[in-house]
Amino acid sequence: MDRTNVLNMFNAYQNGVKRVGVTAEVTLPELEFKSESIEAAGLMGTVGAVAVGHTDEIEQEIPFINADDDFFNSLMTGQNVSMTLRGRQQVTDSATGTIKNVPVRVVLGGIVKKIKLGSLKQAGLGNPSFTLSLNYYLHEFNGQKRIEIDKLNRVCVINGNALGCALRKESTPMNSYPL
Repeated sequence: MDRTNVLNMFNAYQNGVKRVGVTAEVTLPELEFKSESIEAAGLMGTVGAVAVGHTDEIEQEIPFINADDDFFNSLMTGQNVSMTLRGRQQVTDSATGTIKNVPVRVVLGGIVKKIKLGSLKQAGLGNPSFTLSLNYYLHEFNGQKRIEIDKLNRVCVINGNALGCALRKESTPMNSYPL
């Protein structure tokens, strides 16, 4: 059985272009599913009802080391921005002690929602960032899709479980309604 050690290396790409040295660390987004609290006759208190496959807004901050050409070229406001993070996760085989690296890939797609210009510091880093409102998120580990959320195409897959499939099959396409 493989035991995870560290993320050995990663690079950031925007729209397929490698951005070397632009960020040191990216905190991945928090996923929260839409829910309602229900209080009704026959229930012993409040029950949380989760809308399967539906998420609240997903925000992703992309930090940079300094405001440079790579940073400013990333600020494509009003257009979909595609960021890909590719890395190698170091794992140890617990039976043999062998160390190997497995691929990790995260794909982010969305619109620039917020821009932090950072600071100006003599002999220091500026730490600017921009925040995307994501409409697409893909997380692969060792070549397998673990999470895929595509809000515009009604896709929500978590560890192989297609949470939105039944809804997509049952619903009528919007363009089939008569005018």
